[in-house]
Amino acid sequence: GDRIALPIVMNNIADIYRYLGQLDMARKYHEMSIDLTMETGNRKSEVTTRCDMAEILLENGRLSEAHDEITRSSALAEETGAKFEMGICHKVKGLYLCKVGKFAEALEEFGKAESIFSGMNNRRELARLYYEYALNFRAKGELMRAREYLEKAIDIFEAMGIKWVD
Repeated sequence: GDRIALPIVMNNIADIYRYLGQLDMARKYHEMSIDLTMETGNRKSEVTTRCDMAEILLENGRLSEAHDEITRSSALAEETGAKFEMGICHKVKGLYLCKVGKFAEALEEFGKAESIFSGMNNRRELARLYYEYALNFRAKGELMRAREYLEKAIDIFEAMGIKWVD
């Protein structure tokens, strides 16, 4: 049991370091988590951890490495038939495409993620995705559309009892 739960703990520690801006430490904990998921054969957890790692690499401007993690995680998600994890992969691929200026392709990936999360009625991931849509539109200079998606995200979060903090 502990070997299965430990990657989740490692990812939570990585998230804390990420939010503190200590991306190298976050990456270190994600790498430990990946090692454990590979050791235990927990492929779904490996997918989400690799997606988290890709986001950290994007934040560090390490686009090629981020692309490699996205490719690996997408292949794993397809191989395992992991629907939720595939949605996460589409979202992260959208983030990558936005970062490299391919906004139309980013929206296609976000749309695939939206379809998956809507079909699963996963409001939390939908709200997070709408926030990413907002960032994409802001990067394109489409501020009204950015605001529209940010408001959608806030509405969902508030319906879940989570208050938005500026």
